[in-house]
Amino acid sequence: MRQLLIALALFAVLTIALAQEPQRLTLDDCVRLALQRNPRLAVARYAREIQLVQLERERPTGLHPEVKLQASQTLTTPQVHFPNAAGPLVTPFARPAVGVTFSQTVLHFGARKAGQRAQTIEKALDHDRRKVEAEVVFDVKKVCFNLQTAIAMVAVARDAVKQVEAHLKVARAAVEAGMAMPLDVKRAELELANLQSGVVKAENGVALALANLNRQIGRGLDEPLAVAELKQLPDPPAPLEQAVATALKQRHELSALRETIKALETSVGLAKSQKLPTAAVRGGVLHQRDSAFTKSPSVIAALEFSLPLFDHKTALEVREVRARLAQMQSQLIEAETGIALEVRQAWLNVQEARYRVGALPTSIAVAAEALRIAELRFANGRALHLEVTDARLQHRKARADLVQAEFDLHSAAAELEKATGATR
Repeated sequence: MRQLLIALALFAVLTIALAQEPQRLTLDDCVRLALQRNPRLAVARYAREIQLVQLERERPTGLHPEVKLQASQTLTTPQVHFPNAAGPLVTPFARPAVGVTFSQTVLHFGARKAGQRAQTIEKALDHDRRKVEAEVVFDVKKVCFNLQTAIAMVAVARDAVKQVEAHLKVARAAVEAGMAMPLDVKRAELELANLQSGVVKAENGVALALANLNRQIGRGLDEPLAVAELKQLPDPPAPLEQAVATALKQRHELSALRETIKALETSVGLAKSQKLPTAAVRGGVLHQRDSAFTKSPSVIAALEFSLPLFDHKTALEVREVRARLAQMQSQLIEAETGIALEVRQAWLNVQEARYRVGALPTSIAVAAEALRIAELRFANGRALHLEVTDARLQHRKARADLVQAEFDLHSAAAELEKATGATR
């Protein structure tokens, strides 16, 4: 029995420990959660739904009859009778009425074009939504990269503190041996205090990056979270010409503009169709108090034809749609040029970051050796504290530059994915 209680206690402790451990997510996990929970995507989906409802409302035909229930109470004075007082009333004093009316357009020569226009606009709206998805994916990736960079900067800052702590011991020993001045110890203590402050600042950067990532993936800002380390650098990009061609084919902004242009081309014919005849069926059933001239219930049915003889508004609408079409075609050309330039910039940024990531390890090795020699010379009384401080600064800077270069490489690769329309 005692062993069972011990086992249950250990299981409870282990369960609590696992519950308190922050959830560790990969980059793909963060992207998946953002696509499920990010509020910007919900806004985009609702905006698309609103536009689709407006499109359905604007369709000229379809089985969407307008049905109304009407009721009224009419009071008329004086009452009018036929000469024979016992005859029916001509105008009763109170005349209640209730009825149902309906109307349905059955012929509109622009119906087919309206359907085509609705389909192309729906495709454009879908591309707009997917554009927002690509932006969310890019933002989440960049926040993850920023978090990884902040964590690495904390490690650099803590290592620098350890180096200065070790140097401080050497400086105190050198002062006791008469090979250094007490001022060197004070300088080392000041440097240590500054670096410890830098550690706090770097840790605050990690906390802020974690909160930002939680926001992007739809979690509470203070929920515990950990992200798996990115151990692999991005692959080399495709040739620039291929990247530009891919972007011009896949970017959702361009696809949305092309679909909008198709919709406007259809809208020209739709506007012209307003000059053509239309037909509608109207009818209803009315129940009211009988009079000398009406009996209840009464049924009304009508087939109406309409042909505009002169409508200046239609000509203005056609002119407006053509102007919008020309405007959108010019906007497409401008967007293609801008996207090509965006791809070129992102591609060059990847190349630059890759070069820096490849070159900086050598700089770190050289700076580490220079620091080792400076520390050794200082311990033997052959170097000033300033020489050691400068060597340590160069070593710390080289390590921080490598961390920044890796962040720039990941960010530039993600920017290139977004620029070519390949982000998912």
